[in-house]
Amino acid sequence: MEKHTSHQKKMNRAEAEAFVEITRTIFAPIYPTIAEQIVERCGITRGVCIDLGSGPADLAVAFAKHTGMKVYALDHSPHMNRVARQNIAERGETGLVIPVLGNVHEIPFGDDFADLVISRGSIFFWDDLSAVYREVVRVLKPGGRGYIGGGFGTAHLQREITEKMKSYAGWEKKVRKRLGKENIRKMKEMLSGITFCPPTFIEDETGFWIMISKP
Repeated sequence: MEKHTSHQKKMNRAEAEAFVEITRTIFAPIYPTIAEQIVERCGITRGVCIDLGSGPADLAVAFAKHTGMKVYALDHSPHMNRVARQNIAERGETGLVIPVLGNVHEIPFGDDFADLVISRGSIFFWDDLSAVYREVVRVLKPGGRGYIGGGFGTAHLQREITEKMKSYAGWEKKVRKRLGKENIRKMKEMLSGITFCPPTFIEDETGFWIMISKP
């Protein structure tokens, strides 16, 4: 049984389809930008990657296109898993991006499996950030990296998307709360007890990101 409840699980089918449409249109520019930033900051372009809470797999697809890495797009929602399969096929990435149904709190891969673990936006819906962090460390190979958090890539993209999302009631307020100082303080506090592979935090115009480096 899953430990956590995410926004995707709460969505009905119509809401999920609306969410997918937004990621394909309004949010589309952020995924290639974030993929480039992950490469710049983590320096990993070969091997195996896992995208946690991947939703329709937009970031997974963008990252595979940018690097040529094999990317496992992990999401707990059967509906999102089906949408991801369709999305991956439409973009011609069936050989590199593989949808996986699973829980981020119990990542369904063995120890030392991945060279890189990424995630954008899903972190705000996890029940236990420290548990997921430890799972990320477990599945990373020695020398592997993790890059998890949330943001829009650049301040310009955030302003542009915010303008386009004004018709969606409450959206801007939710973003301000998720990326606000108090929420970020809480997430940092959740990870304060991590002594093996301690996190590095990035707070800038790209968003809030947690970087992990496994020795």
